[in-house]
Amino acid sequence: MALPSHVPIAVKIFPHLVECAKTGRRTTYDELGEAAGVETRLFSRPLAFIRDWVCLDHNIPPISVLVERKGGTTVSNRFNPVLCATMTAAEYAAAEKEVIQQVYDYPGWDRALSGLQNLFPESSS
Repeated sequence: MALPSHVPIAVKIFPHLVECAKTGRRTTYDELGEAAGVETRLFSRPLAFIRDWVCLDHNIPPISVLVERKGGTTVSNRFNPVLCATMTAAEYAAAEKEVIQQVYDYPGWDRALSGLQNLFPESSS
């Protein structure tokens, strides 16, 4: 059975996100595209997959928060769309800053990367 097309892309961009988290820096769609060899217009669903399945379901910080978008953020591409809908812009910006620090501080990124690559080995190359 073939995987949905966004899953292999998510697996390809995840190592770049992990490297950014470990070095304490943010990234852009352009950097993700270069690192994974994928067109940047294809990142919306893979980033949502990383946020909602990899991070939320496995209780790890939402690493997709590290992606800076040229056009700004929308409710759908936020680190927590539900939380975003209940906060003012200033409250959400403060929460986002805290979450970015949690992503930088998380010690388990190598294990998360290894787990994702083991789960989807055909997508890792």
